[in-house]
Amino acid sequence: MLTLAEKISRAEHFFHYKWTREELLVHRGRLLDISEWLSRNFPSPYPYKLSQTNRLAYTQEGIKFPIFGQCSCENGKMLIQIHSNLPLHEKIETLLHEWAHAHTWRHLNIELEREEHDDEFYLVLGRIERAWENAWHMN
Repeated sequence: MLTLAEKISRAEHFFHYKWTREELLVHRGRLLDISEWLSRNFPSPYPYKLSQTNRLAYTQEGIKFPIFGQCSCENGKMLIQIHSNLPLHEKIETLLHEWAHAHTWRHLNIELEREEHDDEFYLVLGRIERAWENAWHMN
């Protein structure tokens, strides 16, 4: 577990770096390609929308900390958000993590009572990461 000082240092790094528009477009294209691969190999029970935003954060002791990614369901559609200030390799890791949520969620009313990172989530995340590693090495 990170100390508060480590969290502050990490947060400052992410909140102060800004990608250029061209870099963000490259990231977006790569993330869309990967999300298409994920939807073919690990389909979500719901349609999805993928976006990058720099507004993912929470506040602790008056300090704002970034959230790498978030998966939610709105109007029967999965919304996967990735923090736009992350380096591309961390965006990809975050997308794989958030996709595991999208793949394992089945019934919206049950999800309120279910642990966010339960055994099923970690089994699916492991399968996704292993398949991604194999696919990555093939390209």
